[in-house]
Amino acid sequence: MASLRCPTYVDIEGLRLTSEFSPEPVREALKFVPRAGDVMLVTYPKCGTHWVQQILQLIVSGGQSADNFYECLARTPFLELLGTRILEGVPEPRLIKTHLPLARLTLRDEARYVYVARNPWDCCVSFYHHTKAMPAADFREGTFEDFFELFVSGQTDHGCFFDHLLPWYGIRTQPNVLFITYEQLSKDRRGTVLKIARFLGRGYEQELLHNQGLLQTVLDKSSAEFMKRLFVLDPLVLKRILDRDPNALPDEMKALFGKVFVASKREANTVSFVRKGIVGDSKDFFTREQLQRMQQLIEKKTVGSDVMQLWLDEDPLQP
Repeated sequence: MASLRCPTYVDIEGLRLTSEFSPEPVREALKFVPRAGDVMLVTYPKCGTHWVQQILQLIVSGGQSADNFYECLARTPFLELLGTRILEGVPEPRLIKTHLPLARLTLRDEARYVYVARNPWDCCVSFYHHTKAMPAADFREGTFEDFFELFVSGQTDHGCFFDHLLPWYGIRTQPNVLFITYEQLSKDRRGTVLKIARFLGRGYEQELLHNQGLLQTVLDKSSAEFMKRLFVLDPLVLKRILDRDPNALPDEMKALFGKVFVASKREANTVSFVRKGIVGDSKDFFTREQLQRMQQLIEKKTVGSDVMQLWLDEDPLQP
């Protein structure tokens, strides 16, 4: 086998990350203790993070969407990417997203945790496309074969898919944890939106049920079509925002994206965080041998757990 290409990774406090992450924000994230009322959105990468991030924002803001990716990130800061100081400017209830594993987070009974899971086949394919597109990963020439080897060996950024998933699945029945799947959201977005609103409390579910126009707005603005336009990393949009108002974004975000675009030398390029937004996209990517190796990984990692019952319909080895 030819030598495999690998994205550019850095190790910070035992976490494997891509190079846009810096030590100080990561260390702040590892020490972070949520406030009462904070809502933590926790995912493994490419499992529905931006989809649920948008839904959370729409619910708590009365259907008001961010105008662009940068505003969306400022409203729900990425904890280990931006650090904790940026949270001082976030209104309550504070929405905070993270990919940190359960063992590296400080949980509080008074905070709420929304965990989003996705079947491992679609996650792997989506993660591959994302990694190719991200300048900091420097993986433009990487193949799916390259990435698959990293995924099944737990060597992608943010570590092993199952090591992230299983601890959260184990605490899914705790009253301050809402465990949902990408597939549930795809199949029944209305029902899942209402479930999220009920979990958040503060009368959000009743507000949506009593105002069908608001509920429809939330559904419209959380569609794949809407989010494909919203979740785009575009340096020209960033420039227009800051040309209009140099203080429009927190300093942490300006510093981060300045670093990302300068380091990548791809200032004219954009990155979309929403590619297709569908279930079953993995069917055309895996070889039979890769599917069998994924199955071996699943059997090894999920001994004693029924977690894969979540995805019986998505299993590509099933007839």
